[in-house]
Amino acid sequence: MTGYDVRHTIYAEDGRRIIAVDPSIIALGSTVEVRLADDRTFEGVALDIGGAIKGERIDILVETKKSAFQFGRQVGELRILKEAKR
Repeated sequence: MTGYDVRHTIYAEDGRRIIAVDPSIIALGSTVEVRLADDRTFEGVALDIGGAIKGERIDILVETKKSAFQFGRQVGELRILKEAKR
């Protein structure tokens, strides 16, 4: 765990979106580019892990449960921009 408290924000201190990852696949603290199914992209940072996040999956933190349901599950692409040390 990074020790970053994600309970009250979906953004890291530098303004990038927080994502949850499987740390055996993507090191915590890594910076990534996420391309969504509709071709939008954003930079994120791996600061969280989740019980259901295993293998090549990520979880993009969103503000509300309603927005999570609206966003749904998507297939997208991820590119590691800067890998953190393990």
